[in-house]
Amino acid sequence: MAAEVAGGSGTAPASSGPVFSGSGQESGLTAGSEVQPAGAAAPRSSHLSQTALRTQQKELKKQQLLERRLRAYQDFFDFQEPIRKISPYRVLTLNRAERQKILRVWMECDLEGMRQVLYQECIPADHPHADFLRGCAEDALQRLLLPSLEREARRELTERAEAHAVKVVSNSLRKMLLQRPVRDKRILAVHPGLGNGCVLVALDEFGNLLEHAKLCLVGRGQDRETARQKVLQLIRRYRIGLVVIGNSRGSRIFEKFLADLLNTELKTEDVRSGMVSEMGAKAYARSMVGQEEFPYYDVRVRMAISIGRRVMDPLSELVKIDPSLLVTGVYQHDVRAKHLRPLLEEVVESCVNRVGVDVNTAHPWLLRYVSGLNMVLARRVEEYRREHGQFRTRTELKEIAGFGEGTFELAAPFLKILHGPEPLDRTAIHPDCYDLARKILEKVSAQPEDLWNPAKALTVQQQLGQLD
Repeated sequence: MAAEVAGGSGTAPASSGPVFSGSGQESGLTAGSEVQPAGAAAPRSSHLSQTALRTQQKELKKQQLLERRLRAYQDFFDFQEPIRKISPYRVLTLNRAERQKILRVWMECDLEGMRQVLYQECIPADHPHADFLRGCAEDALQRLLLPSLEREARRELTERAEAHAVKVVSNSLRKMLLQRPVRDKRILAVHPGLGNGCVLVALDEFGNLLEHAKLCLVGRGQDRETARQKVLQLIRRYRIGLVVIGNSRGSRIFEKFLADLLNTELKTEDVRSGMVSEMGAKAYARSMVGQEEFPYYDVRVRMAISIGRRVMDPLSELVKIDPSLLVTGVYQHDVRAKHLRPLLEEVVESCVNRVGVDVNTAHPWLLRYVSGLNMVLARRVEEYRREHGQFRTRTELKEIAGFGEGTFELAAPFLKILHGPEPLDRTAIHPDCYDLARKILEKVSAQPEDLWNPAKALTVQQQLGQLD
């Protein structure tokens, strides 16, 4: 496969097999073209109209964008690689560069060898019109066969590359959703900033907002001392055990500020700190669910709350955000959204059902991913819980409107009741199999309660593993 800068001329040498190759330019610009530096202003004159000035500024921005793209793809100028060896990442990169009209990409093959095979198979040597038939074959080869083969090969390469990209993105999302939660700790979450200051929120062990504050670390020394005292006050007043900092602009400044506190005033206290990804936090803060949960707080406070809660329970918090906003890198931008979105939704659903949810505390945005449920039923579960109190057994779910036998059969194993009278309601065992589960436990002289007894659980599991 070959590539050249769009608008380039010349052909690459023939190869022994199909290859990707290329080089490039656009609008007369090459990689070595001179352009104005990023900070340069458009020339002004007294007679230049505002319209002409805006047009010139747009042209300058367009030229700067082109230069950035040329630098990004410079490794693919005069590029060649056999298609049997080319990586999925390079295929998607070449496709992207071609869409942006930076590179011209084509496929090369042993044209002379194909021509000889075509003549040998289709044109008898002693045919009276052999020259005419060779002309027809050459036309068919150049005009029909080669373009068709190239399209087919490019399509197959792209499909393989997209499948690989989806796998990479899905694995990344799965790891993020299945991160180990931080339990039983009060958290101080920080959404850093420079000009606008930092927003801090104190959360209790259940993610409830205790207090929020805004601090400025850049500027006068008096502001910095005020921030120092406020952070100390929040940590000590609410017995904070963990400080988490979003990884946005200004995070390193706050991290250094906090490290100084931890090494001085907080040296004797058990307070830890860490950096957390802010991916999707702004989307949550501006979403309907964010506004429903915290209607009286601004966007930056809701972002800080999301940062803290995703440490406490990553799965419950991250399902509130569009999964396509949670993955990083270029892969997700190279795969068509209509293919990627449903696959990411499947990953989220798989993770939710693998872990299970506490039906007495789960938010509807988490419940909707449970097998057999949708947003309508998830909200009905929440409404029933609000009107009748906590569920005591899984069979109570059948009392919800629309929660029929079919839905119960699909959803019951994944809806857990952690503090009910039936110990098996805490497991992923379906209620229809409770009698069988008890008989199996009886074979090892155990009771369902033993599964949650720290002193007996490991022994019971080992004995169950030895059964035929």
